[in-house]
Amino acid sequence: MATPLARAFHAMSTDPAGDVVLFGGSNMAAIPTLFSDTWTYNGAAWTLETPIASPPARWKHAMALNQADSLVYLHGGLDAGGATLDDTWTWDGSAWTQLSPATTPAIAAGGLSYDPLTGNLLLVGDVSGVLTLYAWDGSDWQQLAP
Repeated sequence: MATPLARAFHAMSTDPAGDVVLFGGSNMAAIPTLFSDTWTYNGAAWTLETPIASPPARWKHAMALNQADSLVYLHGGLDAGGATLDDTWTWDGSAWTQLSPATTPAIAAGGLSYDPLTGNLLLVGDVSGVLTLYAWDGSDWQQLAP
């Protein structure tokens, strides 16, 4: 039975079907390898997904299910060179799609969660030394001033 390799700083979320989706992370070796694999877990077995397109390898990214559109969102993280990523992707259960929002916050080691009161995803993280909060309104990230 196939299972994901051991890793740290990956991201996981549930999907609309109730399965777990795992993406990326690092093997934490002296010379780390970053992963760009997508795995799903149905409660009994892991499945390595083979989408045509996929986000680049990364670690310290954030993922969450957006209940408003039934898609899993992935945002940010760090690449192999330590650069902070600012891209946003969605997983529909079989394919990754990169989005092109006008606002692209560069956040690593942040958090992403669905807010049932507003129907938005909320993204929080460090942007240039300042804790910053963004909301996904369905097409773009909007910075909030809590």
